[in-house]
Amino acid sequence: MADILIKNAIVITMDGERRILRDGAIRIEGNRIVEIGSTGDLERKHAANKVIDGARKVVMPGLVNAHTHLCYAFGRTLGYDNYLLDWLKIQKPLTAAFTPEDWEIAETLGCVENIKNGATCVNELNIAAQEAYEESVDERCLKSFEKTGVRAVLSRGYQDDKTYYFAAFGESREDIVARMERLVREWHGAAGDRIRIQLAPVTPWTCSPELFRETRRMADKHGIGIHLHTAETRDYDKLVKERFGYAGNVEYLDDVGCLGPDVQLNHAVWLSDADLARIAATGTHCIHNPTSNMILASGVSPVPKMFALGINVGLACDGMACNNNQDMISTMKFASLLHKVHNLDPRAITAQQVMEMATINGARALGLDKDIGSLEPGKKADLITIDLWKPHLVATLDVVGAVVYSANGSDVCDVIVDGEVIMEDRVIKTVDEADLLERTQRAAEDCLKRVGFTHLMVPQ
Repeated sequence: MADILIKNAIVITMDGERRILRDGAIRIEGNRIVEIGSTGDLERKHAANKVIDGARKVVMPGLVNAHTHLCYAFGRTLGYDNYLLDWLKIQKPLTAAFTPEDWEIAETLGCVENIKNGATCVNELNIAAQEAYEESVDERCLKSFEKTGVRAVLSRGYQDDKTYYFAAFGESREDIVARMERLVREWHGAAGDRIRIQLAPVTPWTCSPELFRETRRMADKHGIGIHLHTAETRDYDKLVKERFGYAGNVEYLDDVGCLGPDVQLNHAVWLSDADLARIAATGTHCIHNPTSNMILASGVSPVPKMFALGINVGLACDGMACNNNQDMISTMKFASLLHKVHNLDPRAITAQQVMEMATINGARALGLDKDIGSLEPGKKADLITIDLWKPHLVATLDVVGAVVYSANGSDVCDVIVDGEVIMEDRVIKTVDEADLLERTQRAAEDCLKRVGFTHLMVPQ
């Protein structure tokens, strides 16, 4: 007997053939997909403990939010209409003032928002001020992933710069290595392998060559990924040149051994043709954050060029304060539209390509594509349903176009991660959402008062 049978659905598999089934069904046992086929065939062959009727719904792989900062939840309505470095002057003091409880609240809220918008996997990069680093901070973040049921990669941010920029976030290399070794030992593969750890030297210009080489050593030792912001704004190359003498981000990263198939370069906006050639030659992945790049006027990542060179590109919302939501479905639309108008080419990035970016490409970038990113027998049961029976979606004739250009996160009905239903009919099953919202609002206001930013509240 199957644990779950989803029937009567349009199934977007994202498998190697990109098959789409009109009257499709999926059988789940434990945390794995065991069969995909027609509703009639699977119903005849198998009973199930739980049946989900997918009539008038799409079933598709859970979305992979390949880069975010859930920890910026309290600043999501602050600092907008600024360039990145000015925006950070508002955001960094907030997280520097977080209590351990604030970390738990912000991370839990971010997980819930991602789930409600159809992201079953998040790659969270967080970094705390040095004085805030206690075991409880890391533990509270990771336990938020554990209790909400989301699949999560914690890309633990760090830097050894203590003087140049946001010095409060700087640490010794010895402390960084000790923390990362502990996190890998205690949490990599936790929650039935639903939680992974990555290394996150946060930017090229706040991390020394020695720290990058230590990062490469740890990555090779543990077989884990490296994730960092790269070439997000025009300032990045200038800052790397000032600090370390390299012509740019990619040259620096190549020299210190931090390009390769286990590396994800986030943003990757201001890249030369030579940079792109290095990225392609090393099999390095890029993560595209179209919405935050637009909000902060950072620039437009050369994604069509990346595709032409065979570079794998995942998709991400970016943080809760620079998007300013966690809606991966809307992010797909923004990604496609941005490149159409930027290149004056309606085919610059197609609906099919952005759906790949949001599913299998993101999974591949995070080293998870053997388990997630597509619906195939043997893969983990991470999937979502989307309600098509709405005024803005009814009359769907091309389901890929409907999801990318017409849907939004609030159309997601059900979310299954690792074979567990964690949202059903838009009700989160793992946490008390109403209580979480109350706690978040109180905590955000208290944090703003501690930092002395109450003048930013509108209305007062």
